[in-house]
Amino acid sequence: MNKVQSKEIVGRGTREGATLFRDWFQDLTKKAEEGETAAYVFVMGSLAEILRVFDLPMVFPEINSLQTAVRHVADDYLDTAEDYGYSPDICGYVKADC
Repeated sequence: MNKVQSKEIVGRGTREGATLFRDWFQDLTKKAEEGETAAYVFVMGSLAEILRVFDLPMVFPEINSLQTAVRHVADDYLDTAEDYGYSPDICGYVKADC
């Protein structure tokens, strides 16, 4: 394998994954702006295939939680949510960066 081939392969998953996430979030944002509904589901047992048949966009709270924790902004969102009256009793992995 030459250097060009190696460079194309190394980091490919990260690049393609970032594109998939960006497209997914842009689609969710567009649908929300258009007033369309979405299904809030858990990653495990979401019946995603059935929801996809009905063209329902899916929101996975666990994914959003992990993304905010990785970016070290979960604390800001949690404070705002608690200001709106949400319980401070949140799963530990959501508070990973707090």
